[in-house]
Order: sequence, then C-alpha cells, then structure tokens
Amino acid sequence: GSAVRGFLPKVAAALVKKGAAVLEIDPARAERCFTAAVACAPAHPEPYVRLARMHARAKSWMSAILALEKAAELGYKKFDTLLEQEEMRSLLHFPRVRRLREGK
Repeated sequence: GSAVRGFLPKVAAALVKKGAAVLEIDPARAERCFTAAVACAPAHPEPYVRLARMHARAKSWMSAILALEKAAELGYKKFDTLLEQEEMRSLLHFPRVRRLREGK
C-alpha cells in the first residue's frame, strides 16, 4: 500500500524503532530491522537514514553514503541536523556528502 507522504507506515515504523533499540547490543539485528523497514516502505527516507547512521557507526562509509543518497532522492532534507551527530561527522570528509548537505 502507499503511505501518505511524510508518514512512515506502522510496520516500518515499528521495525525502525526496534532496530534503534537493539543497535548498541546487536548491530546485525538492527541492520535486519532497518533493511526490513526499507522493504516495507521503499519510498520513505527514514529507514535509509537509519541505515546510514548504522553504517557510519561501523565506519562502513560507502554504505552510509549510498543510504544517505537514497534518502535524499526520496526527499530527505535535514542533512545539517543529521551530520551534526557524532557518528555522522566523519562523513563530511566525503565530497558526495557535502554536496547532499548543500542540496546539490
């Protein structure tokens, strides 16, 4: 089904919440939750943002960048706030991410 733009479908929202809750103790489970959320809501940027944050924490830079680019493609715009977060700051070393922040 299609979601109203801006609202994450309930199943995807529950998966995102569960992934965030287990991220510290079980990153593999968190990744499964976020990936399942993407499958449930492929046109919503939030699950991609969560995947990007998870990949950045693991220093999997390319995976983080690809997830951020997908979130941007889907309309995500809050890069200034997102990139202020500690685990995300290192991504600013990458020109692709700086361009996302600048809206290019």
